Amino acid sequence: MQMQNRTTILDSDPATGTAESRAARVATTWREPLVRGLLAIVVGIVLFAFPISATIVVAIAFGVFVLFDGIFAIVHAVRNPHTEAGTWWAMLARGVVGVLVGLFAIVFPTIAAAVLGTIIAIWAIIAGALEIGAGFRIRHDVPRETTLIVIGALTIVLGVVLVFVPLVAIVAQIWVFAAYAILAGIGLVAYALQLRRRAIAYRNVGLTKSPGSF
Repeated sequence: MQMQNRTTILDSDPATGTAESRAARVATTWREPLVRGLLAIVVGIVLFAFPISATIVVAIAFGVFVLFDGIFAIVHAVRNPHTEAGTWWAMLARGVVGVLVGLFAIVFPTIAAAVLGTIIAIWAIIAGALEIGAGFRIRHDVPRETTLIVIGALTIVLGVVLVFVPLVAIVAQIWVFAAYAILAGIGLVAYALQLRRRAIAYRNVGLTKSPGSF
């Protein structure tokens, strides 16, 4: 009987299963935030180590970063379609915003470079708000989880700083964004590792399949 119950939880629909099964399903989605975090850290370190003065190059680099960040956010949302908690739509919207902004910066780098600080600020405020929304909704499945909320707040702070404290020098804008990328990346990596530990724990009691590894 116990094994039958565990199998039922493992195979249950994440949108209609028990709270425990939904939390277990969330835990198995640790790879996407890990990739997003590592990408952010690498971008931040590179921008600090090699500050670029050419705004077009910076605009393209920003576009590539938010494009891939958005893609992995979309993948995370699709793999975590909890309609009861509503988790998926906020993360999905955040990913779509990132993809659209990234494509704009890549396809129209001259325009993006002319208003780089404004574009980063708009992306940061919208993406941060949606990240906070996803963070609050994921707490329906993973109680006391606040990492996404903190990262979303940090992202909004980035946008507010660029809006109300205009930085004329492109190098200053790069450093602000680089600092944000490293801090947010560390938070995402910590969040991913925490989810992986949960996935391993749930797997050991039969609630999930193997959490996988790189």
